[in-house]
This record gives sequence, structure tokens and C-alpha cells, in this order.
Amino acid sequence: MNYILEARGIKKNGATDERIKSLSIDLMAKESLAIVGIQRGIIKSIRDILSGNSTFDSGELFINGLNSKYGKTKAHIGLVSTDYGLDPRFTVLENLNLYANYFSLDKSEYKKQKEHLLKEYNLESALEKLPCELSLIEILKILIIRATIPSPEIIIAEEPAGLSASSRRSYLDLLRQATKGRRALVYLTTHTINIESYFSRVAVFFQGEIVCEGPPDKLIEERVGQVVAIFSTKDRDKDYYIKKIKADHSYQIINNKIRLYLSNKMDLNEAMEFLPGENLIYRQSRLEDVLVKMQGPKALEEV
Repeated sequence: MNYILEARGIKKNGATDERIKSLSIDLMAKESLAIVGIQRGIIKSIRDILSGNSTFDSGELFINGLNSKYGKTKAHIGLVSTDYGLDPRFTVLENLNLYANYFSLDKSEYKKQKEHLLKEYNLESALEKLPCELSLIEILKILIIRATIPSPEIIIAEEPAGLSASSRRSYLDLLRQATKGRRALVYLTTHTINIESYFSRVAVFFQGEIVCEGPPDKLIEERVGQVVAIFSTKDRDKDYYIKKIKADHSYQIINNKIRLYLSNKMDLNEAMEFLPGENLIYRQSRLEDVLVKMQGPKALEEV
């Protein structure tokens, strides 16, 4: 297969919250991949490695067939990150011009691309504004425009901290708008909110490496089954339910609640014969359950 991005056994030493034990991923042209469950410090490490802004200790990275060790890969990648944000001293137009100069873009092509993208994102009136005069979503729009002006084959994007639920959906909509049918997307995030409906593939990062990946629905079914039942019970009854459960089903006890992972609705019907009628919630499994099963209560803190 001809991959547009290949990471093979990349390792990066450093502080615990920045260390990568092994990163192996591949990406086809115009494919969308979310890597979830990553600590903030490791997000920065992966982001900077894939975008060519940082080195790594071992492994290999190929971008569009080019080995990153020999450079010349940055032109193939657009980076969307608030850590590499707009210069607060300059207007939106000046920021875009600086970026175009950095990549030595053809002036007429740059002007055409810039005007098209500003119109597409409804930001024509923001050109003379300073970054401090923009909303967070407007800043993210400008970062996406800046990243796509050189027409890269891949976008590397991370989720900024502190996004509200509505802003997160807006941001994902913007990234999909910028990439779908045009270029590949790698998205880095600590959690799984909204991920299933936006990405064709998901990779779960745990304890320094990717432990599983695939289409979201397949990943969910393989790792936690189709149904999750959650219930609380009195301490004196806990052992009774655990004995009933553990022979046939996977479970966890988190925050004094038992989480029962069931393969399908038939398993749920059988479990309903002994599960308590009160304080019982059952629902279709979600991607967040995959993280919770691996990481325990910590994953719930990120949701």
C-alpha cells in the first residue's frame, strides 16, 4: 500500500508525561485518523514529531515517501496548533503573509488561495484585526487557513484545552471541511468526545504506545462489546453480583459502581435476570468505554 504517512516504532525519551515508548501508525491519502487517550505532554511530543518540528530517538517516519531524517517533509504537512499560534503583534493579514513568505509561496497563487479560504470561512472582515480581537473559534479558523494555504497533503491538528462542547463540534466541523476529500487528517486528543462521528479510524494510546486501532464501531465492539450496564449496589451485595458476573463477563468497579461490558443484547437479557432493578443504567457502548476499560477512573476525568 502507498501510505502518505508511516511511523514505524518511533521512540522518544524524556519526562514521563512526554515519553513515547512506541508509535506506529500509517495513513492513506485523504484518510482521517484520531489518536485518543493521550496525555497533554505526549500530544505535544507526537505533534512535533509528525510535523517535523522535533526529533526522536529511534524509529522511522516517512511523509509522502520521504524519510523525515533527511528533512524536506514540512512542505507536505499543515499544522493546526494554538502552541504555534498567531503572532499577537501582527494583524491576521500580516500573520498569513509571514507564513506565505516562510514557505516561499508563489505570490499570485497565495493571493488566490488566501482570498478563497477567507471567503470559505467567512473571515474576510477579520484581515486587519489583531489576534486579541478574535474569538477562539475565529483564531482556530485562521490557523486552519494558514495550515492549508500551502496545499499540504496532511493536516496534523490537536484539540486545544478548554473547548466547550459546542466549540469542540464547531472545530471538528472546520477540520472536516478543510480535509474531507482533499487531504489526510491526524487529530490528537486526550478524550473521545464526538470522535466516532468524525473519523474513519481511531487509535487508542495507552502507557506510551498505541494499543489498538481501527474503525470506531469495530473497535468498540471488539474491546467492550455492544452494551454497557452500570449499577450501584450495597457493599454487602457486591460479592454476590461479582460472582454472578465474572464467570461470563468483563467488568470494572469505578466510583463504587459496577460497569458490566456485554457482547450483545442477548447477553443483556441474560444479565437482567440477576442484575438489580434499581440504580441500573444500560446503554449502547461508546468509544469512551474503550478508554475507561483500559485507563480506569482517569479516563472519566477527561470526558
